[in-house]
Amino acid sequence: LRETVCASTLLDWAGAHFTEFDISLFANVSGPLQSSASLVESRERNRRMVRMEQDARIMSSQAVAMKWIDVRAVASMKEPATMAIMHPLESHAVVASSRGTVSVFDWEAQAQVGHYSIGSCGNFSEAMSISSLHLINPLGQAKLLAGTRDGKVRIFASHAPDFVPPAGNQAPVFPRPRLLTAFTALPWASPSISVGYGHNQAMPSASTVGQNQRLKAHQQNLAPTLSVNDTGLDSALSGSTLNEPEGCGLVTAWNQRSGILFAGGNDKEVRVWDITQEMCVEEIAVASMGGITCISHDGVSGNIFAVGNTNGLVRVMDRRMDARTGTVANWREHTPSKICNVFIRPGQAEVVSASENGDVKYWDLRHRESVFTLADTHPDHTLQYMVAHESAPVVMTASDATVKFWNQRGSSIGAVPANRSGASGAASYMKTLAGYGASRTQMVRVSAAALHGYLPVAVMVSDDGRVSCIQPVKASMRPPPTLA
Repeated sequence: LRETVCASTLLDWAGAHFTEFDISLFANVSGPLQSSASLVESRERNRRMVRMEQDARIMSSQAVAMKWIDVRAVASMKEPATMAIMHPLESHAVVASSRGTVSVFDWEAQAQVGHYSIGSCGNFSEAMSISSLHLINPLGQAKLLAGTRDGKVRIFASHAPDFVPPAGNQAPVFPRPRLLTAFTALPWASPSISVGYGHNQAMPSASTVGQNQRLKAHQQNLAPTLSVNDTGLDSALSGSTLNEPEGCGLVTAWNQRSGILFAGGNDKEVRVWDITQEMCVEEIAVASMGGITCISHDGVSGNIFAVGNTNGLVRVMDRRMDARTGTVANWREHTPSKICNVFIRPGQAEVVSASENGDVKYWDLRHRESVFTLADTHPDHTLQYMVAHESAPVVMTASDATVKFWNQRGSSIGAVPANRSGASGAASYMKTLAGYGASRTQMVRVSAAALHGYLPVAVMVSDDGRVSCIQPVKASMRPPPTLA
């Protein structure tokens, strides 16, 4: 009798609604309801998240005394990396390249678990250089948002689809995640056309050169009928910029709670996108600024956001106010050096910014001047990255030669050169999939770096393809106080 009677799934459906972490984007409402197995998985994610938050609170009090010098090799990659992010729950590091590919590495298992192209049919156009990465619903069913320098945004159903390792010595074939949606976040985005690879650099393609020629013709009120010939392409490849300034590409910031995406570039305005509706809901003009190089928000409501530009200006704005009067703060102490990154600590009035000359400044929204400055963090080198830890008062800076770590007092708590391959060294490193860069002897540079959102873990990618994990030395951690 039980087999012939239809079983109700109402209880599973109601339970799934209350066990979900965040907004469920692109959910198939008319599809099959969530099963009991997925409910168990959701509860397990909740437990893992609680444990990780508890560990993060303990680590945050010890991070200022840790020595970030424990380097372990993870894997290697062939494509030149442009940026990297770390999953908050899984031990995954997602690395993007200037050739439109995404590689996923498990930094605990020291193995590669994903590799795919974001273009259709394996198209590796140079305009596909990835400039931004975000994880949507990272505490639930994580989706990957990838932005390219030509202003396009793509959202995939997963950052690392399920992968079954091949038997024997067969080459692994990684699956490509399903594309959920794609749109143009910045119609007039101008990709970088500098020759070379690495951060903020991408080789030009015919489409990139044609876009710059059409834009130049439009500015001169001419008919955009210019064609790309061999001479124009050769001049671009030889370093000519067609008398156009180097574009900032596409820079984005994702707010999980409100489901909005901030997008900016060299058009001197910030576009606010509602991802659930795939609609641009607001265009905020950022007057008297050059190209926008970075965007950050308060991490709570997304109403307060900060932008940095190529002229060294850091501007904090409030979306709830008119664009002409919505400026909360204007800081010009970095001028004329280009702003590399800006970070608003969630729920606080603290802002951290960094410029190419190596200065890292701490700001308070209630003051007009910086409250603290880390001056010349990388002497004789250009600062490329600055990442602030979300749960600990630790800042990571990276030049082309070294990755350094700093506490809130301005003291250095670690420095790792780019040519350091890691303590786990030869055996695990030579077993990686690509084996790229194992015998290279030229100068090694840092091409991407990222910090974990909760744990004291960092990832460094060098231009020879090595992916390394950086952690504090456990011996430097202070033991927890004992109660009498």
